[in-house]
Amino acid sequence: MRLTSISTLATAAVAAAATLQERKQCFGFDDHCGPWNMTVDGRDYKMSMNCPNDKGEQVWSEIDLNECLGNSWGKLVSGAGFKYTCAKYPEARPPVDPPKGGFRNPITIACQDGKGGNPVSYIELHYIMCNDNGIVRCQNQYDQHLHGL
Repeated sequence: MRLTSISTLATAAVAAAATLQERKQCFGFDDHCGPWNMTVDGRDYKMSMNCPNDKGEQVWSEIDLNECLGNSWGKLVSGAGFKYTCAKYPEARPPVDPPKGGFRNPITIACQDGKGGNPVSYIELHYIMCNDNGIVRCQNQYDQHLHGL
């Protein structure tokens, strides 16, 4: 009985480590995809680009940034629904005070902070979007796809 419990715990630990490793792999879409284009239609923000699949073939991919970006008290975050509380047009440019090391693919936009303000916020798309066999996904979509949620 005790051996079964240890075996079950070991299996769960290996599965958790594999899940963590897979989760870490959803970033860096811009290492292989591009060039990307952003279109705005009303409050819908779409990014489109070519990405290689596992066979090396280029696949045209489009992603709705509203499914990737959220607003947390005036700051852009990985999530969803940012278009409801952020300014109408995000800009693909670095902020005035970039962090050390600079940027690769930032999005800059003003978002409501819940206190009446609209601070300008930015997020680096490199860390929240990935190439999943030719399809660009955001971190939360990748997790759902990977785990069948």
